[in-house]
Amino acid sequence: MFFLACSKRSMSHSRKLRRRGFHLCSRCCMCGAARENNSHLFLHCPITGQLWQLFLNLVGLRWSMPATSCELLKCWNYNGGAVRQKKSWELVPACIWWTIWKERTTEFLKTKAILCRKSR
Repeated sequence: MFFLACSKRSMSHSRKLRRRGFHLCSRCCMCGAARENNSHLFLHCPITGQLWQLFLNLVGLRWSMPATSCELLKCWNYNGGAVRQKKSWELVPACIWWTIWKERTTEFLKTKAILCRKSR
């Protein structure tokens, strides 16, 4: 379900939370430099880009990040032999996105706690 939500641009990022009545900063809580949306958070944020780059360096790949998560999934191909390796390769975007989402939520909750303390 999480993986599908990431690829379909349906995560509850800041803009969607604001529409539901939460008053939040529209900036990415990872880097603070851009508006938070799926493409920025999961692919183009400088902080999450470091995670992608770490993985790509470990496997010896040079990669130009596509514009959207759907495009990433379309071109995320494994050109090796073993089926087991192919299945593991296909899980990589989901694992990276889950790691990013957990860290984003942690940062969001820290920020919320700080704002609550300041408002008292």
